[in-house]
Amino acid sequence: MIYLMLFKVFVSVPLLKILSLLLFILIGLFVISLFFEVSAKVIKVIIPILGWIIVIGILVITGLWIINWFDLLTITING
Repeated sequence: MIYLMLFKVFVSVPLLKILSLLLFILIGLFVISLFFEVSAKVIKVIIPILGWIIVIGILVITGLWIINWFDLLTITING
């Protein structure tokens, strides 16, 4: 229930759609790896890769947000 509510909150923000999808895939893979020992080796390789993609995505989105904020700041200062 909380999982779906968090997913709806993340998807409502347009920039975070892909990032949130990767995050929930990562959580899903982690849960699957807890139940199935056979696929755990493959999933243990995929989880760090998805984790780094999510970290890089957060940094890119934060960078875009800061650039946008500075653009708005310069527009307001210059009038």
